[in-house]
Amino acid sequence: MKNDTPVELDEDGDGWFVQVDDNDIVLPLNSISGLEIWMDDIQNDIDLLNELLDKRLLVQITGRDGTPVHYEGSMKNGSPVEVDEDGDGWFVQVDDNDVILLLNSISGLEIWMGGIFLHRFVSNRVGLTHNGGFDQAATIKLPQMAQIGVMPTSEVGANDPLLGVMATFGPILYADYQRLPREMAMSELMLLSRNGTARDLMIQGFGFRKSKIRGIIFILEKLGISTTKSDTTREIATSIHNEDDNGDGRHEQQRLR
Repeated sequence: MKNDTPVELDEDGDGWFVQVDDNDIVLPLNSISGLEIWMDDIQNDIDLLNELLDKRLLVQITGRDGTPVHYEGSMKNGSPVEVDEDGDGWFVQVDDNDVILLLNSISGLEIWMGGIFLHRFVSNRVGLTHNGGFDQAATIKLPQMAQIGVMPTSEVGANDPLLGVMATFGPILYADYQRLPREMAMSELMLLSRNGTARDLMIQGFGFRKSKIRGIIFILEKLGISTTKSDTTREIATSIHNEDDNGDGRHEQQRLR
């Protein structure tokens, strides 16, 4: 079917003409009665192609060497985000964000896209937002999960496909959060786990630099998914809100160690 051409049938629409590969076979004219036309099971082929496509667009946060898988998201479910004056990014929220990791496990986490290794957390920068996403309706005297962004170091940032990972950590008191620097090394974040200030980490989503994943962006556009700026474009640093936090720092989610 891939080597054939459309043909005009009638006013109702177009047809598709398929030429046989080998047309030097001669049949008796009276054998035309009883000839059959068979077509391979196209639906099975389509299902297989869709499965392969889903795997290619799958993003995962894993342990070292790709196992275990902690979080997953699909590039199909992403949206454009404003990054800086150089262009736009692509943000993907994880499918299931009720998994809790220990904060000190952040070193060594890996990001895989379509089964291909993309990034390992080693010496990343950690950025804090202005108020950390704290629930101001609840008393700020109770510990809560606070927002952070984990980005590649400035030395490799422009060349890394990863713009950053949005996450929450804690539970931490609002006063303790405000005393932290707005940007710190990942080793400083892990120190908060060792001194008892915060213990848990929850990944919310990924941000990617579109210029570094052009093959994926091409696939998304071919699927009819717009990857350009829209009215819903958001600042990546404020795109995640901790809707799962109940305001007192307690969680009922699964803990992974």
